[in-house]
Amino acid sequence: MQKTALRKKAKIIREQLDMPAVSRQIRGQIKSLPAFKACQHCLLFYPTSTEVDLREIMANHPEKRFYLPRIKVPQNTLAFHHYQPDDRLKKNQYHVKEPLETSPLFPTIAEPEDTLVIVPALMADRHGYRLGYGQSYYDRYLKTLNEKITTLIVIPKELLTHKLPRDSWDVPLDWIVTGEETLKRLKTISET
Repeated sequence: MQKTALRKKAKIIREQLDMPAVSRQIRGQIKSLPAFKACQHCLLFYPTSTEVDLREIMANHPEKRFYLPRIKVPQNTLAFHHYQPDDRLKKNQYHVKEPLETSPLFPTIAEPEDTLVIVPALMADRHGYRLGYGQSYYDRYLKTLNEKITTLIVIPKELLTHKLPRDSWDVPLDWIVTGEETLKRLKTISET
C-alpha cells in the first residue's frame, strides 16, 4: 500500500479511537521512561483533535523546558520554540497551533543526553519509521540533530505496523510508545 492510501486509512482508524484514553496511557509510559526523567529539554508537539495529547506532561513538569515546533516560511523547515502552558499560540497554514516567532528558540548547544524529541505520526513501524502528513518537516529537522539525542514516536497501538514504505529522506526514531508497549526500534541489516 502506498503512503497516500496509508494516510487515509490511518486517519479513519484514528477518528474511531478513544484518543483521550490512548493519550493517558501514552503519557503514563512517557513519564516512566529514563530518557524523559533525565531530560532537561523536551521537544514535542501541540496536538490536533485526533493526535496524542501530551499537554498534561508540560503542565505537570515545570522543572523541564518544553519546546513546540513552528514552521519557518518560506524555508519550509521546523524551528522549535520554548513553550509554557500559558503562552500564546497561533494557528499555522495547516491549522496547527504553534508558538509565536518571538518565543526563544531551542538551544542547539543543549547536551544531547539532556534532550528528548517526541514526534507525532499517522502510523509507525517497528523499525522506527513514521508516516507523517507528507511534507517531511520532521524528517528534515531530525537529520539536523545530534545522533545522541533520544527520539520517540507516540502512536496508538492500532497504528503500529511491522513495516511501512520508505523514501530515502525518511529518518528512523529510537523508540515507539503505543500506550501498551514501549519498543526500541528494530535495526535493519544495513544499520548493524
